[in-house]
Amino acid sequence: MDQYYQNLYTTIAYNWIGSLDHAKKGKSSKSICFCKKNYHGKISFFNQNVIELMVEDINTKETIFYLHFEIKNLRMLIENIRTFFKCLNQSDKQQESQNINFTMNRQINILLTCTTGLTTSYYAYLLEDYFQKNHLDITIDAVGYQELERIQNRYDYIFVAPQIAYQYINLHERYGDKVFLIDSYDFATGNIDAVLNNLKER
Repeated sequence: MDQYYQNLYTTIAYNWIGSLDHAKKGKSSKSICFCKKNYHGKISFFNQNVIELMVEDINTKETIFYLHFEIKNLRMLIENIRTFFKCLNQSDKQQESQNINFTMNRQINILLTCTTGLTTSYYAYLLEDYFQKNHLDITIDAVGYQELERIQNRYDYIFVAPQIAYQYINLHERYGDKVFLIDSYDFATGNIDAVLNNLKER
């Protein structure tokens, strides 16, 4: 039954998005493009109900938004599509992350998790790069959520990627307040402020 609804949501999403103003359906692939003054957005549909969302800066050719996920429920689908259009419709390029005054008196270990751990690798790289440049003693790792039970006790915090947002409540119940959900917009745009703010509050 779940597979039936996933297939249905994918069909609905493709038809709905394809009917929006300025939508251009691809001729050779199941994709829908949107062109703005400064940005080019593309939504691609793959097998197993996987959707890829990408926004590119037309002038610099830089990918400023990237997210791919398997549709698990309607809420997840709507939230991720919403963040795609939020990025695409912004009038100016996303501002660079502001420096956050962040201090700590101990080493911190952070685990990022998604379906397989591959998706979070780039986000982990951004965090690691920031921590190294600011001489912060923080360790970052990324794994698939199936691995959490085996290694979660080695980490102070667990950050959940939006691709598995549907697992957040379950993970929070199992591992407590050290579990945080990364907002889909922050994740897709590589915004590390979300993680830093959570750490700062702790």
